[in-house]
Amino acid sequence: MSCRVIGRQVEDALADRICRDANKAGCAIVAAEYIPSAKNNLAADFWENRFQKTGVRTNAIGYELPVKEYQPKILKYLNFGD
Repeated sequence: MSCRVIGRQVEDALADRICRDANKAGCAIVAAEYIPSAKNNLAADFWENRFQKTGVRTNAIGYELPVKEYQPKILKYLNFGD
């Protein structure tokens, strides 16, 4: 994601869409992985603030969220129209 859109609710809309689609598909858990780098430090707290940390490896941090526990954010400017 471009640094120009981070903090403008695009990241919340993306997480919301992923979780809604996972729920519709019958998935129980959404898993994510953050791989730190010099270019993505703006997104360092994104998964941390939304999902549960599942582990830290040498080059990545894992996160999970039971789909039924997801609480969508109220988005002022974005929606997917469905």
